[in-house]
Amino acid sequence: MCEQLIRDDHSSRMTKLVALVAFILFAYDIIVFSLLLLNSDLHLSLWKARTVISSVTSLILALSIIFYAGQLKERSRFKLSNSVIIFNTSLTVVGGFLIVIALFAATFDYFEISWLSASKVTLYVLAIFSLIALSLSEKIRDSFVVWTSKHFFAHKYDYKKQWIQLDALLSTQHKNQNCYDISLNALKTIFHCNAGGIWVKGQQFYTSVATQGIDYSGSLPIEPHHSDLIEKLEQEEWIFQASTYETKYDAQYKSYLSDWVLNIEGIWIILPLNSATGLIGFAVLCKNNLNKKEKLTWEDLDLLKLTGRQIASYISKEQASEKLIQNQQFDMFNKISAFAIHDIKNLIAQQGLVVKNAEKYKHHPEFIDDVIATIANSVNKMDQLLKKIKGEVESKTINLHELLKQAVKMNMNGLPSPTFSTDCESAFINGDSDKLLMAINHLIKNAQDATDDDGEVNLHLRCQEQQIWIDIMDTGIGMDQSFIKNELFQPFNSTKENEGMGIGAFQIREIIHGLNGELIVESTPKIGSKFSIYLPMLS
Repeated sequence: MCEQLIRDDHSSRMTKLVALVAFILFAYDIIVFSLLLLNSDLHLSLWKARTVISSVTSLILALSIIFYAGQLKERSRFKLSNSVIIFNTSLTVVGGFLIVIALFAATFDYFEISWLSASKVTLYVLAIFSLIALSLSEKIRDSFVVWTSKHFFAHKYDYKKQWIQLDALLSTQHKNQNCYDISLNALKTIFHCNAGGIWVKGQQFYTSVATQGIDYSGSLPIEPHHSDLIEKLEQEEWIFQASTYETKYDAQYKSYLSDWVLNIEGIWIILPLNSATGLIGFAVLCKNNLNKKEKLTWEDLDLLKLTGRQIASYISKEQASEKLIQNQQFDMFNKISAFAIHDIKNLIAQQGLVVKNAEKYKHHPEFIDDVIATIANSVNKMDQLLKKIKGEVESKTINLHELLKQAVKMNMNGLPSPTFSTDCESAFINGDSDKLLMAINHLIKNAQDATDDDGEVNLHLRCQEQQIWIDIMDTGIGMDQSFIKNELFQPFNSTKENEGMGIGAFQIREIIHGLNGELIVESTPKIGSKFSIYLPMLS
């Protein structure tokens, strides 16, 4: 064998060196023991030289391992069979065990105490008994075989390749497929299955979310949260194998399987899908041609568990993303509802004022004209509101000069009366004029509410290059920085007690953000406030 390794061109340098050292040791031992058999009067120098030769060759081997460590990973065509490795490993373990026993015996002999002789004999008997007992233990033998296979044999799978394949299967987007279908396809591809299904945890049961090629018969295919099957899948991460593949360890767990599982044709395994939060589900995989000789090894089980955990993490991530999207959609719905209610409240206030004054002024033609105008305005506002909710509002060019003059005119009845000034020759933007007008009206109204009747509320329009600024300034009570930062734009937080919903400032900021603008607030208590609206100029 050494001669073949040395001559083989495909052997690595390390392999050749090991073979050369072994060849020297074996050759010298053949000479020494041959002479010893032929002539009992072997020259002592030959025996002493054996120690020197072994030491020198071992030193050469150790140094070569240091220098050629990088080549130890190289693979040659020569491979020992699993049986040879297990046999030699077993022999080594047994030899080590006997050496330990011999050391104990030598210790007993060293003390030369008479009663220890019996102990030495007892030790021998117990040692032999223990060795035989361990050898006959099937569980210990199986554990030893698995340990030896993990540490001495070449792996059955290229785990890097398997991981890359799984990642590619989960990352590829498929049309009209959700995360459950993608996960099932990945499992079927990796483990060469023709059918399967995935069950995911619900409120009370694990229910099917994806199936391909599975036919059910008998009971409904659902599994309660606290069934024996689920407990074994979650606590022990046990992989249930079909009867064709069944081992002696599977037999004791077979009673945990539900009737609907046993009725699935061609079932191969039940794979737990465990994530960091626990068991999120399980997969059932089926094969057409089950081979009775194809038992699952420890490597198969490791790969199955690894794949199951990765699939579980992938599904958990997708579920979390879907939940986040749903929450965002509900948040948007709630925001739209809040805005709609706020607008409806303003319309109700207008019409409520009409009803309140109707009894007193219903005989005045001017009042009737105002009523008709108010109702027409309310109808128009409601129509615009419905269009906004449906997303049918179109952007159009807004003349800010005219819009701000209109806002000032609409608030002239309040005190202090607002004033308007500008240093822009022209200011046009794209957007929804009704929304922007509502926002500016709201800011003017808030400024009037915060300012004494003899104070000032001023609107100023200024332009800087392609930037438009609308400043709404008052000499009111002002606000501190803590209020501006933590409460001003907080929705459903009103300072008007029962008069408002607390979404006015928040709604204003959202409207301005919708125009690609920005709202900046400056305020000093007892001096006044300044709301600056930035809007990009229409190019």
